Amino acid sequence: MKPKPVALLLIVYCAFIVGCSSRTEVLPADTWSEGCVELAPYQNGYRLNGMCCSYILMPTLRIDRNQTFTVKASYYTFNGAGFIDIPTNVRGELSPNRRTLTLRYTVNGSTTTHTLEPGRARMYCLCGCD
Repeated sequence: MKPKPVALLLIVYCAFIVGCSSRTEVLPADTWSEGCVELAPYQNGYRLNGMCCSYILMPTLRIDRNQTFTVKASYYTFNGAGFIDIPTNVRGELSPNRRTLTLRYTVNGSTTTHTLEPGRARMYCLCGCD
């Protein structure tokens, strides 16, 4: 039995659409850093830590064709008795040469930006969380 031209065209079209997905893994390196701040794989996503008394948990990061992504994340901050979870959105942008990853997020009306480069943090910052 010969495949019908319409069915064959549909199969080729579906293969093309699946193969040309607009989202791929975002990070050309596993770990990124800026000063004390480090973005590294953690469980099934990423953890941004090295900030005094706070850290951010993010899901797997995927980039669009514009080299950007936005994910729902959890910002954890120490309130004196323990860590509390504040929902936030993290927006990321990978530079055209893929050597700089800029992350932006807003918590309590204050926007923070980190410009990260590939590699582990080269500094360790000691903070007191009271």
